[in-house]
Amino acid sequence: MERQPEESGPKARKATRTKDKRREKAARTKDKRREKAARTKGKRREKATRTSDQGDRRQKEREIKERKGQKEREIKERKGQKEREIKERKGKKSERSRREKAKRARDQGEKRPKRARDQGEKRPKRARDQGEKRQKEREIKERKGKKEREIKERKGKKSKRSRREKATRAIG
Repeated sequence: MERQPEESGPKARKATRTKDKRREKAARTKDKRREKAARTKGKRREKATRTSDQGDRRQKEREIKERKGQKEREIKERKGQKEREIKERKGKKSERSRREKAKRARDQGEKRPKRARDQGEKRPKRARDQGEKRQKEREIKERKGKKEREIKERKGKKSKRSRREKATRAIG
């Protein structure tokens, strides 16, 4: 890249040499700058594609999760439906068998056993005892409640009195 100097002296040669060196250095820096720019541009492009890829991946994952959840819900629903149907069938069966039992009993001439109430006694002894027991419990509760109310009232009066006394003491 060396040019022929106009003057053929040592100084002229040196001057042209320095100029050439400067030009080469400038060219080198320019090249470096270009390379760096290309690299950063590439990186930027890479980053952009990476982020968009990440977004796509996240979207796909979300869709997969959603589909999975939907499937699970459908399975649960089907299971619940089956269980309900089985229960319904069982109910029908037991109703049917009950009806059949009653019919068989009627055909054989059996009647339901008479209860004590039907036989003239107003209330069975056990029920009578139970009623009396409940009545006693009720009375005990009432008495207890009355006592507690009286105690509370007395306490309230006392506190009012003490409050008044405190106030008079504070004034006097």
